[in-house]
Amino acid sequence: MSILRLQSWMLLFLGVFLFMSHHASRRVKTDAGALWFAAGSTLGSMGLMLQAYYNSLPLILSVMLSNALFLMEPLFLTKAIAVATRQRFRGMPVMVALCVALMTVYSYLTYWRPDRSMRVMFGTAVLGALLVFPAVLLLRCRDRATRPATRAMAVALLLVSFSLWRSSYVVLRGVRLLNGANWGGVLFISFTALCFLWMDMLRVSDGLEKKAMSDPLTGLLNRRAIEVFARRELARCKRQGQSISVLMIDMNHFKAINDRHGHAAGDTALQCVAQAISTSLRDSDLASRIGGDEFLVLLPDASKVTTHTVAARLRVAINDIRIPCSAGEPLRVSATIGQAHSSEGDASLEDLMERSDQHMYEQKVPDTMRYSGGPASEITRSPYRSAQARSGVGASLPN
Repeated sequence: MSILRLQSWMLLFLGVFLFMSHHASRRVKTDAGALWFAAGSTLGSMGLMLQAYYNSLPLILSVMLSNALFLMEPLFLTKAIAVATRQRFRGMPVMVALCVALMTVYSYLTYWRPDRSMRVMFGTAVLGALLVFPAVLLLRCRDRATRPATRAMAVALLLVSFSLWRSSYVVLRGVRLLNGANWGGVLFISFTALCFLWMDMLRVSDGLEKKAMSDPLTGLLNRRAIEVFARRELARCKRQGQSISVLMIDMNHFKAINDRHGHAAGDTALQCVAQAISTSLRDSDLASRIGGDEFLVLLPDASKVTTHTVAARLRVAINDIRIPCSAGEPLRVSATIGQAHSSEGDASLEDLMERSDQHMYEQKVPDTMRYSGGPASEITRSPYRSAQARSGVGASLPN
């Protein structure tokens, strides 16, 4: 019975610890998975504490209520995992039905035909079945950031489930369980809580890392992130002898949009351009906002033809943007795109950015262009604009 009391206190301690951990990090966490886990641990602790005083309490408390409370732990654990991994779980009615059926059997084996060994056999078998449900949820989780913790926890649950079924079979054959099985329960309680904390920590850390590497306005990568990924891709392309390209995108007359329509319209224009860029790229391409109204796109394994095609597709997508404004007519947005290409990935990121930036400014409209703020067509172009500038992408691609 001392082992049961130890398990009870461990569950209570872990429940309180998880609750305090969730409360301390509530500003960076968006779900209540830890609260469900803490609630399940607390109820399980109460159930084990009542079982520990089996010889001192009436059966209604030491058997019926204690097992009803303890069966809440796998239910709450499953709910905690579903919330933490952001999955829909449809098997809860089945788990509840198993618990109700087990409590019915317990009533029969306690009051009408008392048999403690049969109670243990049915209890361990059903508990082993209940632990399969959270294990399946963990194995279905597709979050790469938390995969080490979810896989470890799933393996632990399946091993304990198998151990419980084996214990049920041993009891059925009339063999008494050894204390090692109870100590195994102590280790399982500790390991499960540690895995849940590990999973929670990995998820929070991944979320903070994504925030640190993302532009808060557009959701694209920020300059620090694109530099990290670009150097990694450049090293890979150089190692494999593959080509890589960089596109520098600069919005035309962005300051005029802010002055004429306000910074809210400017922010909307930036978000629309970022959306147009994201939907126009290949899966392997990387897009970032490097500051102000400038965007940088990295095109790994892209030939000159592919680079031209992507740049043209981007310009069409950006030119198709229409932003509602108070004047009644939609606000149009345009951008200039510069390109730089490295045939074997042997150029540095700084060199590619410098060349694409230079190529972009060669495409920039002449200074005689003015911002009119008129309806629909907000940019009045100079009649002296060259044919190369009208293409928006450039007739030639720097080497």
